[in-house]
Amino acid sequence: MEYTTKDNGLELYKAIIKDNQITIYRIDEEIDKLVLQENFINIFIGKCETHGSEYDGNTILIQESEYSYLWIGGTKILRFMAYEQIIKYESPIWNSEVPYPYAVDSRGWVYLFLEHVVMTNVDSLNQSRPYEYYWFDGLGNICGFRDSLIKNFQSIQKFFIGDEIYNLTYHPFPDKEFDRITQSIGPELFIEKTDTIKYQLDKDSFCKLIKEFGETAKLCPIDHMVVLDEF
Repeated sequence: MEYTTKDNGLELYKAIIKDNQITIYRIDEEIDKLVLQENFINIFIGKCETHGSEYDGNTILIQESEYSYLWIGGTKILRFMAYEQIIKYESPIWNSEVPYPYAVDSRGWVYLFLEHVVMTNVDSLNQSRPYEYYWFDGLGNICGFRDSLIKNFQSIQKFFIGDEIYNLTYHPFPDKEFDRITQSIGPELFIEKTDTIKYQLDKDSFCKLIKEFGETAKLCPIDHMVVLDEF
């Protein structure tokens, strides 16, 4: 079988599956370039019911060993360790032909591959809409202010970037997120608690806060994640 991954209308990786082996190529106008070849014990082919069989394999998840997995996305390939064995994989396509893949393991933890996040406490309803739950219900979207599912976390009432109020949200790599925020949005971060006093956050205090927010919201990073290839 042969599949091509999809991302924003592009086809960047080709996967050829024969028996229990997958060979992955970067698609090139002149000659496809070999990226890797791996044996596997299980494979999940990403599908989207609304787009038909031509979008089968828009992303692919393979199980290399009991807990080791390889994810072939639209623009990158990741290796990671699952906390338990994965039993479900979905790869629905939204606007602009972008897949939003996720997996569910045997204890119901949900892996969001676009965010590199695992949600460890998700009810059955939100298991089928995990990105909406994570982004739009106030757990992982910092682009503007909205009510969070986590109320009165550490008595924090407001989170400021400069003078603007934003939503305090989770990020699996808070040190990188601090750098991104201070370089692209505003150089100073503050929280305001019930005492109405503004407390400035440096990098260490921000990272500590986000880690504790994740623990409260039952969120953690995808474990031992390594980027093997990326466009």
